[in-house]
Amino acid sequence: MKVTFLSRVTIQTAQEQERQDNMSIQPEGEELRKATKWISDKVQYEPNVSLTEAIEKACIKFNLSPKDAEFLMRFFSEKD
Repeated sequence: MKVTFLSRVTIQTAQEQERQDNMSIQPEGEELRKATKWISDKVQYEPNVSLTEAIEKACIKFNLSPKDAEFLMRFFSEKD
């Protein structure tokens, strides 16, 4: 009798795989730095965009965590 053991396979979604690939390519915190620059530009060159709206859009665009969003709110609030 032959017994075959199957190894456990992890299936990742395309988004999870892309996130993992991005993390291995870019240094830690790079997305947060990009988001900070993007928000600064957005608020400076588009006066009709509020800071809160820019931060919300940046969190989606750069796949940031809620903790990152809190940091950005504090960072830009202290800048004023």
